[in-house]
Amino acid sequence: MKKHLRLVKFIIYFFIFCCFVGCSGKNSTDIDKGERPSLENIISYANVYKDYADEDLKKLKRFDIVAIEPYYVPDRQFFAELKSAGI
Repeated sequence: MKKHLRLVKFIIYFFIFCCFVGCSGKNSTDIDKGERPSLENIISYANVYKDYADEDLKKLKRFDIVAIEPYYVPDRQFFAELKSAGI
């Protein structure tokens, strides 16, 4: 019984150790490289929560930054068009 308990404890500790090691690994991002995105040229932004249509896409392209509710976006093309507009 004690051997089984030791094995279970070992497995639990090993799993926790792997989680900590995996979570602490660094991914190379701009922030890690010391380059932070600049917000100094941002003039306008939109924070929108609604069902989106094509007319909304035209309106959202006018802003520098847009925060939208992702659950009501019609398709991935909607995001792609915003990104291609530099938003």
